[in-house]
Amino acid sequence: MENEDEEEVARRSLNETVAAGPLKDRLRLAVITIAEAEAQKHGMNASQLVMASLADLTFKFTEQLARDIEMFAQHAGRKSVNMDDIILADVQRCDKHDMEAIFSGDV
Repeated sequence: MENEDEEEVARRSLNETVAAGPLKDRLRLAVITIAEAEAQKHGMNASQLVMASLADLTFKFTEQLARDIEMFAQHAGRKSVNMDDIILADVQRCDKHDMEAIFSGDV
């Protein structure tokens, strides 16, 4: 029964990927290829559900990062992004992670 659930989630994820367009599909393929190679290198196996979840998480993270970078460019009054926007987005992400660690007691 668990394999059927994993297969259904993977199938649904794949259908969402196809509907989202070729960019998401190519990113998904790249993430899965890298993850499979790393798992194999370390003598591990990863289920289809894990691969699909990792690919979806990567796409969502990339979408959010792109929105953040765009926001920094707009805030600076520019229509295109530059390296400063990318650096600011990374600093913001690191600061948020540091704050979460502080408030969760992981520091």
